[in-house]
Amino acid sequence: MKKVLITALLLVSVLSLNAQSFGVKAGMNYNNWHSSEDISGEIDPMLLYQAGVFANFDLSEKISLQPELLYTAKGIKAAGNSDFKYRLDYLDIPIMAQYHINEAFFVNFGPELSFLTKAIISDGTESVDMIDGTESFNYALNLGISYQLPIGLIFDARYAYGLGSVYKMLPGDLKILNNAFQVTVGYVIPFKKQ
Repeated sequence: MKKVLITALLLVSVLSLNAQSFGVKAGMNYNNWHSSEDISGEIDPMLLYQAGVFANFDLSEKISLQPELLYTAKGIKAAGNSDFKYRLDYLDIPIMAQYHINEAFFVNFGPELSFLTKAIISDGTESVDMIDGTESFNYALNLGISYQLPIGLIFDARYAYGLGSVYKMLPGDLKILNNAFQVTVGYVIPFKKQ
């Protein structure tokens, strides 16, 4: 895990050297699972947190690229028993292409790579480490919209659609995947004059 964290930090640091701006962001992550079988009556979504840093590169007047390094808490709880929770923490690396509608609004789309840092099942009184039974790597596609104020505050709303199964060794073709609606507030710091 330390190697993954160091590699991710180095990647973001190197990319930031050529960035026009960089920033910090934090917010809420409303996470659920989707599956190849109907599990909607068995689980409920959880509201957790997300925080991290990003860099931004202008590729043209309308298009930019924004790699991010985020610590994201995901998970679900059992339907009818909110004490029973399955908590997954990831180091997420979204790489978002941005199309600027105007100076304030832009849409975002891109892949996300996720590296598992923690997996715990809890019944409210004790917790069990489930990291060995959980996939250590995951990936998703993200789609969102952002609004940036002239003072540097930026508001993001994003949907992350999981493509990789959460669990290892599920029977048959069964897959359980993360999906999340994320809302964050950030601050953009200009780094180089455009």
